Amino acid sequence: MLTPTGSLVPNGGNFENRWFAGGGRVISSHVLARLAGQPLHPFLVTHNQADLLALKALIEAGRVIPVVDRSYPLSETAAAIAHVGLGHARGKVAITV
Repeated sequence: MLTPTGSLVPNGGNFENRWFAGGGRVISSHVLARLAGQPLHPFLVTHNQADLLALKALIEAGRVIPVVDRSYPLSETAAAIAHVGLGHARGKVAITV
């Protein structure tokens, strides 16, 4: 639900289709945004070494603290994906190798 002047920023996906993940949601968001006449702003990630170094410095200084919900061993990766896909994660889910 958006306000009349709201903007949609799709940034996640469902896990029903492992090959396309959130692609279907992004495409349907584009279609719905055009029908509703509201702007859509895609959330695209690009990696930039300078940004990653700045983030590293913030983490090392204790100014950014990652929240890890759970850790799963590699053998339980399917359970980890299910945990996230069902909306149960309250932080990042890590896979240990």
